[in-house]
Amino acid sequence: NLSRGLGDVYKRQLLTGDVGTGKTTLIHALQQTLGNDVIMATVHDPHLAKMDFFNHLANTFKMNRRFNSKGYFITHFSEFLNSAFIKNKKVLLIIDEAQRATPVVLEELRHLSNLEKHYTKLINIFFVGQNEFISMIKGPEFRALRQRIAVSYHMGPLTRKETGEYIRHRLRVAGTKQVVFNSEAIDEIHKFGRGYPRLINIVCDMALVNGFVDEAKVITARTIMECTENLRIHSEFDTVDETQPSTAGNAVTPSPEGKAAENLPKERIPAKWVCAVREKLSEPWVSDIREKLSVQGVCDVREKMSAQWVCTIREKSSDPWVYLVILTSLFTLATAGLTHYYG
Repeated sequence: NLSRGLGDVYKRQLLTGDVGTGKTTLIHALQQTLGNDVIMATVHDPHLAKMDFFNHLANTFKMNRRFNSKGYFITHFSEFLNSAFIKNKKVLLIIDEAQRATPVVLEELRHLSNLEKHYTKLINIFFVGQNEFISMIKGPEFRALRQRIAVSYHMGPLTRKETGEYIRHRLRVAGTKQVVFNSEAIDEIHKFGRGYPRLINIVCDMALVNGFVDEAKVITARTIMECTENLRIHSEFDTVDETQPSTAGNAVTPSPEGKAAENLPKERIPAKWVCAVREKLSEPWVSDIREKLSVQGVCDVREKMSAQWVCTIREKSSDPWVYLVILTSLFTLATAGLTHYYG
């Protein structure tokens, strides 16, 4: 129904859902199902002043004009819609992050939805937003806009069964049909992510990294629990166990030695360090180095640094701090060499 409704100019539709439920991803997928008879544009951030919104709208629809007045915009936008109508094309406007829209923009969208020809609406407006958007339009000033929304959808978290199907689907898209996460691991993933795809993606990604380090064929519940412990994501999904007695009144300050012992890594380099490295690797200077380094050069390095060499290091020491020292040294040498080579 949602897919058919995207191209139905007779409907004003609304899709809502909590943060991380996959609203934008769903819209992107549905856009791929639209035919050539639909002219579509998406406004990703409607938090704009009136004229900024009009000009942004004209740009997304490729009207190749800039406007300095509302009347000038309405005149040319009406011509654009009429031209599409004559060519039997439907015009679809998607307002993403609709909860960020200003009251002025929402009122202008209501006026645009009134444009019609021969009793046929010329534009379909599709609102996509978080749950607070519903509270926004419940006000009396948005009664007219609310009445124009013919169909509304709400995306909730995934169930345990859907979580497993979601993970298996992503693995199939990645190119494998093998069992990568066992049933107990999926249970822990669902417990951590509460069915929110964004959190599921985060913990699965970290589990695959740790599984690769451990050379594991299947991700188990133990790996997932280690990942969720290391990630320590403090968000609105976190809950506080109120059944545990408070220890605020009799807290004991640990000694410096105790603090040092608590901060020592347990079994592997903490996953948060991996996240920090990933952030650094996404910076522009890394991309510049990647462009300068040829694929052949990387292959040569791989041949010289065999997996046997890495295994030897692992056998020599089980202390994660040794890994960190080695990685830091290699990174320092590589950076110094590149700096000297490229000036």
